[in-house]
Amino acid sequence: MRNQRESLHLREEWNGYRRRASTSLPESRVRLRIRVLRSSIDAQENPFANTVTYGVHAFHRFHTVTNHFYVSRPIFLHRTAFDSWPADLQQAMRAAVAASIAFQRELAIEEDVASRRAIEDRGCEIAELDAAEHKAFSDAVAPLWADARNTYGKEMFEMMPAA
Repeated sequence: MRNQRESLHLREEWNGYRRRASTSLPESRVRLRIRVLRSSIDAQENPFANTVTYGVHAFHRFHTVTNHFYVSRPIFLHRTAFDSWPADLQQAMRAAVAASIAFQRELAIEEDVASRRAIEDRGCEIAELDAAEHKAFSDAVAPLWADARNTYGKEMFEMMPAA
């Protein structure tokens, strides 16, 4: 999908993803699959791995690489407990977390490559946006970034590399 036609019906993961020329519908994964099977939804946004896991690539022939999606895997610790640990244990935990983040990112890249291959093997087409198309996409979702910065604060966004 390089642009959205007026009658396009989108499935969205994040309620803020809205375009003037489309109808955006928050959907559960079960309802998404049913609507895709019934052809009552034209597009959905997901990383390739989710698209393959949910089997959507069996029904949607066209896919677009927008590079807008980042799937995080949070690591949670109880701060009071962590702060009570000896310094060497805290440092070991910090090192383990750093190593696990790097490992998970490598796995995510491998999973993306394998999922893309599965989509292509199914006979689907994957469109790559050129610079102008990517800018148009970025411009369209800019209000979402602004809303997220207002909601979550700028510190998180300053840790992300520029795209």
